[in-house]
Amino acid sequence: MEYKYKFKLTAGYCLRNGIAVLEQNGASIKFLIRNLDDELLKEKVRNAFCSYIRFVNLQRDCGRDFKRVPKVEFIGGNFEQVKKAVV
Repeated sequence: MEYKYKFKLTAGYCLRNGIAVLEQNGASIKFLIRNLDDELLKEKVRNAFCSYIRFVNLQRDCGRDFKRVPKVEFIGGNFEQVKKAVV
C-alpha cells in the first residue's frame, strides 16, 4: 500500500551511518543496518520514527495504519545492501 506519509532518512545519513529504510507499513518499519550492535544508532532512529508517528497522528488525513503502537525492526546487512536500499 502506498502512503502519503513516509519516514525518510537522507542518503548521506544512511551511507555514513550504515542504515536504510527497508519498508514501512504505517506505524511499522524495518531498517537495514550494517552494525546490529550499534545500540546508539538504533535508539536514535527508533526515537526519530516514533516522533514522526506522533506528528502523523496529529494530521487530519492520518490513516488507520498509523494509529497503532509503533513497531521498529532492525535487520542486519552489509554496506552494499544498505547502499542499494538508499538508491
